[in-house]
Order: sequence, then structure tokens, then C-alpha cells
Amino acid sequence: MRIILNNGKYLRKQPPIAEFIFKINTNLGSGASYNYLPGGSTGVNYTIDYGDGTVVNYTSGGLKTYTYASHGIYTLKILYVSGVNNYNFYQSEATKIIEIVNWGTYSGLNSMFRCFRLCTNLTTISATDYPDLTNVINFNEMFVGCTSLVFPSSISNWDVSNVQDFTSCFRLSLFDVDISSWDLSSSTTINRIVKDTPFNQSIANWNIPNVISVFNSFLNSNLDNNNYQNGIIGWAGWTSGAPTKTLQSNVSAHFGTAKYEIGGESEDVRNYLTGTLGWTITDGGGI
Repeated sequence: MRIILNNGKYLRKQPPIAEFIFKINTNLGSGASYNYLPGGSTGVNYTIDYGDGTVVNYTSGGLKTYTYASHGIYTLKILYVSGVNNYNFYQSEATKIIEIVNWGTYSGLNSMFRCFRLCTNLTTISATDYPDLTNVINFNEMFVGCTSLVFPSSISNWDVSNVQDFTSCFRLSLFDVDISSWDLSSSTTINRIVKDTPFNQSIANWNIPNVISVFNSFLNSNLDNNNYQNGIIGWAGWTSGAPTKTLQSNVSAHFGTAKYEIGGESEDVRNYLTGTLGWTITDGGGI
């Protein structure tokens, strides 16, 4: 294990924490309990440390209910071994989750579908590690309705290169993080990805050769003229009056109220998209 120097002393680097760790507040839901129903049913094996001295290993699927002696804030640690393919906290008690402390090292997930949907009291992701998304292909409604969560910039470092579906991933949340470095090359849909959010970041580097729908993606967001114009120019790889990147035909796209530049490159690209490729584009018009 690598040795690092800290304040003149040699310290052994700590291995990554394996557990998924999060905090709950039982006062925010119904009853002094925590109910958990992760996705997966075959070969399930995981252990929950409930944060009050109780540790339980589960080897079967289905709803797990634990009742605390009293209401309070508890730190739960879940060590996933096998069988769980989705954290699925939406199907647990979403309103009780207040913080994500550590993502852990589990690599058995294949979907984040509705994982934190309507976790309205989730305010913080303090985790400094990243989730293992190697096999994950679905981000559909992952954080939809997380109305109190301030997303950390570290989310920009997630490896989403295998994710295909981003539908409503951040919809109805406070999401406004620069994810221009995300690899969207496997994505087929980014429908409503940041709809109803304050999002206004660069999208010019998004490589989307397989996307067939941008339906309502930026509706009711704060995407401005500059990010819209540079975005479609970047998507097409527009160079010397011609596209250099592959895009799908007949795509429906919504860019909110953002406007293209009349007589500028963005109008040329927009005409190419709507004309040659048959896109249907809704935006704020030209300026």
C-alpha cells in the first residue's frame, strides 16, 4: 500500500471504505423506524449497521424493517456483497434520508432508476469517493424531486460512460453543476435531464452520437443564450461551415427560452439540425 508523507511523518494510505454510508432522521418520516427495499432478489447478501449498535446480515430479498428505540439521527452503513442491483432508496423511506457520507466500493449495481427519487430532505452529499458505475446503464429519475440537495462539484468526476438513459435525472432539483466532462457517448436519451432546475452550464463538450431524444431537456432551466449556442455548435462539431460529428436524425429537442444568433454559427447549425437532420427544436427564437 502506498506510503505518503504528511507533516514530516510517514503515514500509510487508508484503503477505500467499502460500505455505502448515509444518515437518516427518523423524525422526518412516519415512526421511529427504517424500512429498506433494495433492488434485486437472487443471491442477495448485504449487511446493515443501523447506527445504534445493531448489525443485521440479510440473505434474502424483500422489505426489511427495523425499529429504533427512540427517534433521532442515525448513521447507517450498508455493506453490499452480492445480488443488489439498485440502492432503491425511493422505495424505502425517502424523506428520512438527510446525507450521503460514502458511496462505497460495491460494483454490482446496474441501475440507478429512481434511486433517490423524492428524497426531499436530502441536503448534502459529503462523500469524497465516487460510486462504482461500471455496470450502470440507467440514471432515469435518479435525483428527481431532490428539492433540498446542493450537489457537490465532485459529481462531475463520475464515470457515466456506460449510462444510456438520463431521463429526468435531475428534474425538479437544485442541480447546477458543471458536467461538461461527462462522457455521454453511450446515452440514447437525455429527456428532461435538467428540466425545472437552475442549470446553466456548458454543454458544448457533450458527445451525443447515439441520442435520439432531447425532449424537454432544458425546459424551465436557466440555460442561457451563450450555452445554448455553443452547445449545438459543439454537438455538431461545426467547423468551417460543416458538421464533423455524427448526430441522430429526427430528434426532438427543447432548449427552454435560450436564443440562437441570427446570422451567426448557431443559426447555421440550427438550420442544419432542423433541415438536414430533421430535428424539431423548441427555443426562444433568434436574436
